[in-house]
Amino acid sequence: MSRSAPSKNSDRTTGDSSSSPPSLISRLRQWHQQRRVERELTDHVVDKIDPQLRWVRGYRKRLRLPIQTCRDHCRKIVEDLPGPVELDSSSYHADPLIKAAFKGEEKIEPLLMKAEQEIDESGTLENRRIALLSMVHSSKEIFGRKQNGTMLLGEERMTTVTFADHKIVGLATSLEASREKIEQVVFELIIEGVSHELALEVADVEELKERRDTLRTMWRMFGGSGHFDEKEDQYPVQEREKLVQINSLLKETERELSESLHVIETPEDKLNFIEKYLSSPWILFDVGQLTFRLDWRNVIAEGPDTPAHKITLARCSLGKEFARDAVLISYDVGDLDTKKNSPNIG
Repeated sequence: MSRSAPSKNSDRTTGDSSSSPPSLISRLRQWHQQRRVERELTDHVVDKIDPQLRWVRGYRKRLRLPIQTCRDHCRKIVEDLPGPVELDSSSYHADPLIKAAFKGEEKIEPLLMKAEQEIDESGTLENRRIALLSMVHSSKEIFGRKQNGTMLLGEERMTTVTFADHKIVGLATSLEASREKIEQVVFELIIEGVSHELALEVADVEELKERRDTLRTMWRMFGGSGHFDEKEDQYPVQEREKLVQINSLLKETERELSESLHVIETPEDKLNFIEKYLSSPWILFDVGQLTFRLDWRNVIAEGPDTPAHKITLARCSLGKEFARDAVLISYDVGDLDTKKNSPNIG
């Protein structure tokens, strides 16, 4: 019996499977995996801020988009970080950035050695490292000799810049891995910022309640009644003046308390509060750019003819109170063990 020829349909099904679209089961599996990751991340955020949010029906669905907005913001921040600045491991301080950031006796090597002990990829054969160098700068005015081109001027007002509180963040063996770590750090800082803002609202409510209770006690002490009329003459002049003041403060306090309670009185209110901040994460954490032209003394060079090095940093602002400067660096750890025992390293 002769073998029948294969049909056209069978030719299509026996083609190269690598070019075939994912099967329905595969797509469903990916979808479930993504949903599981989203649920775990949402629950992590809720546990960090206020576990009572779980009492609100559909809290995961309501937080999904705000959390994604927050993550997109974190990713954009990391993408815009300057660097990485390539450092020469034989002489880190030869680089203008390191020379300016570690002025004086402070050195970068001990900072890198400490970070190396905590790297996840310990034991790897990779010697190259990528990390975020984070620090705080301060400036002050001094008087000294200023060079303007070929001329050396006398006692002139100058501004000097000093960097301190150095930290290494997101240490990894590749730029991609470092960015992922930094992105996670930024995300956690924003979540902590939301938690802090919520705690401030709660503290304000408690303070307003105490003020209201105090004013109510004073009201009773001076004989105030529930039907007080400022125009009535049933009170002595001095007592009536005090009651007028107390009554005014009490009304204002109760108004503020009512507004504050409307923000955080119930888990539903708190969820609305958190949605607002996660949907606008730049309120809590944002990044700008900061550029200095510094001479060998870390004095800001004003004239274009003054010998100086330009240093570009990211200005990371956490709320309105805290700010740090940051730049990605890349270096080789091959010589760190040798430098560890050097008498010049603190």
